[in-house]
Amino acid sequence: AGPADAPALLAAYLAGATAGAAVPVPGGIGSTEAALVAALAAGGIAPGPALHAVLVFRAVTFWAPVPVGVLACRTLRR
Repeated sequence: AGPADAPALLAAYLAGATAGAAVPVPGGIGSTEAALVAALAAGGIAPGPALHAVLVFRAVTFWAPVPVGVLACRTLRR
């Protein structure tokens, strides 16, 4: 993926976010991933690598705020 693929990646993300918001499950778990993989596969990425990319993306977006929250909690408790 390069700068020329940015519009396609943005469209895939928006499709996944829309699916996650439309289906009433906590955090859009399942529907968001399926929509993201489908959008990436429609964009020409093989399903296997698309699934890996989506799972890494969801893991990073889920776990990245945790260290910041831990640091904020420790700072505010002082």
